[in-house]
Amino acid sequence: MSHPMETVVYVDRPGSLLRSRGDRLVVERGDEVLFRLNLRRIRQVVCFGRVGMTTPFLHRALRDGIDIVLLDEHGGTGGRLSSLAHSDPTARRAQYRLADDQPAARELARAFVDGKIANMRVALLRAGRRVPASSRTAACESLAMTRLLLTKAQSVDELIRFDDFTNDAGAGCRMVARARQAFLAAYERRMLTLFTHEPSGRRVSYRVVLGLQARALARAIIDPDRAYRHYRSG
Repeated sequence: MSHPMETVVYVDRPGSLLRSRGDRLVVERGDEVLFRLNLRRIRQVVCFGRVGMTTPFLHRALRDGIDIVLLDEHGGTGGRLSSLAHSDPTARRAQYRLADDQPAARELARAFVDGKIANMRVALLRAGRRVPASSRTAACESLAMTRLLLTKAQSVDELIRFDDFTNDAGAGCRMVARARQAFLAAYERRMLTLFTHEPSGRRVSYRVVLGLQARALARAIIDPDRAYRHYRSG
């Protein structure tokens, strides 16, 4: 079981190199140091595409039980490096048994989807305080009705729209081009939406807010006396 202070490190910069320096993970690219973090705070490293790792780092990861996941540049599954000393075969066997148990798999899938819908409803209620109540209420009622429909699903296929995904044994589960384009189009529309960034009083897009909030968080971390303000905090 991982410690709550342990985190997952995602490395997606092509040409990056992971090495260990003392008790720290150091991510480099050429002569530039991109990232440093104490190895004791890391439980998993996920690498996208062309990312290198030194042999000393690999040995240190295996010794400390740090899981390493290799993905291609599109997020497809490549492989996984795990320490034999820190693995839990009992948990793996239980997972395989549940995967082959259709009723149990259905209940797990139902719980996952229900949790996602519940989170969407909460996020909508929080973010929708500035939109007309009628619009917010209709969307929340639709999500609540969807949660009720989950209880009637008789199989995993009824819970997930598999026509939006491929499920190849060697490549894992991926969105098809049509679904991916629809998702990215919706994401881009959201990123271009304008609203008032309350800490600065500026009317900006969500894309700009990501940069503003990242800089605000960095300043708050460096200076303990500086408070971090949420972009909707007023």
